[in-house]
Amino acid sequence: MDDEIKCIEEIKKGNKKSFENIIKKWQKKIFNYFYKNIFNKHDAEELTQELFLKLYNHIYDYDKEWKFSTWIYRIAYNMLIDFKRKNKNIIICIKIVWFNLLFCINLEICKIIFVIFYRVNRKV
Repeated sequence: MDDEIKCIEEIKKGNKKSFENIIKKWQKKIFNYFYKNIFNKHDAEELTQELFLKLYNHIYDYDKEWKFSTWIYRIAYNMLIDFKRKNKNIIICIKIVWFNLLFCINLEICKIIFVIFYRVNRKV
């Protein structure tokens, strides 16, 4: 935690290398958080990049009294809620398809159906 506070203080002074250290430490954790909640690698990568942009742009809002992990996960949680709100119909459809896939006899056919369904719904 002290390392993160030191990094943030350095970032506030203009040291971009310190921000790279925060990215290296947190990128995988944040990506996994998004991926576990939306089941799409591309969207999880996009949200992860967006989170670090927000983090950098709002670094002056960080109060060193807060635990850094709580702050970064709160930002991620809020972004996830926004993402799900914007993509509500797609997410519901994907969950229905995954449920149906669990009971499908031929897994290869189920995978093809899922890919087609997902691509069609992503264009909406």
